[in-house]
Formats: sequence, C-alpha cells, structure tokens
Amino acid sequence: MRIQIRAAFVVLAIVTALVLPGVASAQDPAVDTYGGTGGEVQNEVDQGGALPFTGSDTLLLGVGGLVLVGVGAGLAYASARMRNSDARA
Repeated sequence: MRIQIRAAFVVLAIVTALVLPGVASAQDPAVDTYGGTGGEVQNEVDQGGALPFTGSDTLLLGVGGLVLVGVGAGLAYASARMRNSDARA
C-alpha cells in the first residue's frame, strides 16, 4: 500500500514537472507585454544615499522560513515516533 502511494506521488510530481513549463511557455513574452521595446540604457547614475525598496520584507521572509523549518522538524519527529511505536507493537 505504501509503495503504491509513493509511486502515485512520484508520478504526480513527474507529470507536474512536465506540464508546468508548457503552461509557462504559452504565456506572452515580455517583449509583447512591454510594447515591443527593449531595455533602455540609463545615461545618468543616481548618486542618492539610500537603496531602493525592492518590495520584499526580509523579516517576514525570515520568520516564514523559520516556521517552515519548525514544521519540517516537527513532522520528522512525529514520523520517527510513529516508526518507533510501530516497531514495538
């Protein structure tokens, strides 16, 4: 039973990996999206002292990463406990 479930997940992962690039390729290229103009060279360099905000909150990303690591560790711990209890029974 476990082998069948694992095989189903593997097949699902392979199908997903093969389908998603095709979907992304079907989208319009960036040149069409931006009106067919390429990048423009900036003649002047801004000498401002502050870095621009890139849109990502580093603290939020760090906390999210720690939560994911904690969930993974908790799942590994729970899985090990279940394996040990199955071995004793």
